[in-house]
Amino acid sequence: MKKSNLHILCNQFGVNYKKAYNYKRNHPELTDEEIIIHYNPDCYINIFGEIVKAD
Repeated sequence: MKKSNLHILCNQFGVNYKKAYNYKRNHPELTDEEIIIHYNPDCYINIFGEIVKAD
């Protein structure tokens, strides 16, 4: 079974997948990156449009 982009991002940035998935179901207008930033404020989107974790 192929993992979704949200699942991969959750693993990469330490976010609970079930919480993020439920939040996405309630807010379908948000992108996966915006949901990751909501749950992990140490992350941001750089000028290239990539999500990164602050050092």
